[in-house]
Amino acid sequence: MANNTKDIQILDQDIDDGAGTFRVRVGKGVRYLNIEKGVFPDNIMSHPAALVSALIREPQCLPDNDWTDVDISRNGRGEISTTTSAYSYDEDDIKLELEHEHAVEVLMLSSKNKIRSGVDEVEWHGPDGNGAAVAAIAKIACFHDQLPRIETETWAYKELEDAYKQGSRPTAVFPRFLAQIVEHGRPMGVLLEKLEGDHAGIDDLAECAAVVRQLHAVGIVHGDLNRYNFVVDRRNGKKVVRVIDFEKAEPFIKEKAEAELQSLAAKLEDESGIGGTFGMPIEQEAAAGQQ
Repeated sequence: MANNTKDIQILDQDIDDGAGTFRVRVGKGVRYLNIEKGVFPDNIMSHPAALVSALIREPQCLPDNDWTDVDISRNGRGEISTTTSAYSYDEDDIKLELEHEHAVEVLMLSSKNKIRSGVDEVEWHGPDGNGAAVAAIAKIACFHDQLPRIETETWAYKELEDAYKQGSRPTAVFPRFLAQIVEHGRPMGVLLEKLEGDHAGIDDLAECAAVVRQLHAVGIVHGDLNRYNFVVDRRNGKKVVRVIDFEKAEPFIKEKAEAELQSLAAKLEDESGIGGTFGMPIEQEAAAGQQ
């Protein structure tokens, strides 16, 4: 597979002490670059546009063969050295199952607003790709070590969707699970309904508690309740509360469920900002929590 070294986009990055792991779009595919410390100066490693330019100047960083991962270093003579490997899903020790009837390739989603690493507001055109564009939230595992949180979130949404379809809950208290996000066929994220509203406060305690009890009735303990993980839609003189962000959810345990409810008032009164997204308008914080 030939790589178009002039068509490169840094999608996500994780930099630590001068070394970095990068998720990169190269042409129509996604590749993973592991760049050792000292290959490029720090100001290039931390600046996506500068790193793209450096990769274009050093085309050996993106070998012209079949690969998904490349380790980039410099040898004793200061020359760039690369080692490539092809990702094998069958050999992965953390493997997500396809839990939704609809799957969408991640590069088919058009990002409209990057909330944070691995979370984007996107346009979705429906299961067949030909529908009218709707706003949705894409949450993905950018790197291998993030798969467990996506696995947990996928499990929780699947449980909630199944309970809702079976009529065991009176109302939808969570964003709709629109599709599973895949990368070259490998499940690696969830596509969710974009909710409108703001975060909860102590005046919303009764409604939030009712939502939490519905989660418990389904057999889920949320595990990370805070005021930013509730979205309150106050339009049309009504109050509709939904809960988001199931990365720390777990199966129902009575003691944990009771503790979660007992701590809810304090969580809704907490003004510390823990659990929120800083630097955003209040009306966007809830959506950022969803993401």
